[in-house]
Amino acid sequence: MFDKSTSQNRSARDKSEQHVGTTVISSDTKILGSIETTQNLKVEGTIEGDINCARLVVAESGVINGDVLAESIESNGTINGTVKTEMLRLTKTSKIDGGVVLKNWIVDAGAKVNATCHFTDHPMHHEGAEPEASKPTSEDKVEEKDVKVVERAMEKKAS
Repeated sequence: MFDKSTSQNRSARDKSEQHVGTTVISSDTKILGSIETTQNLKVEGTIEGDINCARLVVAESGVINGDVLAESIESNGTINGTVKTEMLRLTKTSKIDGGVVLKNWIVDAGAKVNATCHFTDHPMHHEGAEPEASKPTSEDKVEEKDVKVVERAMEKKAS
């Protein structure tokens, strides 16, 4: 019924689509040093160092003091450093202080952002100076304006 090539293709596809695991740094854990993994990472504790992972979730109790590179980030906690990501989600309990290089973001009312943001189509490959020193393009200026409109709307909604 099934020929050998179909079975082999399905087996190869299944191996390449294996579930990506998640490493959890518990709330009573403090790591001094950098973390690099191809897996997902959930931080409930404290990390004093840089992070490079697939997807990052920072719990409300989580604190990261270092630079972060991840395809997507959802933060409920604190990040102090430069963040590079395709998608950043900041919830109402999150705090970010530093620089952000990103493609898209969602910022909930109440999130505290003290960062220079640089919007780009390729944040994961952004090279050169920190976001504070980067020169905005006309495309960035439009997005900054859009962000200000969203921030004003969020402020109205919160009050």
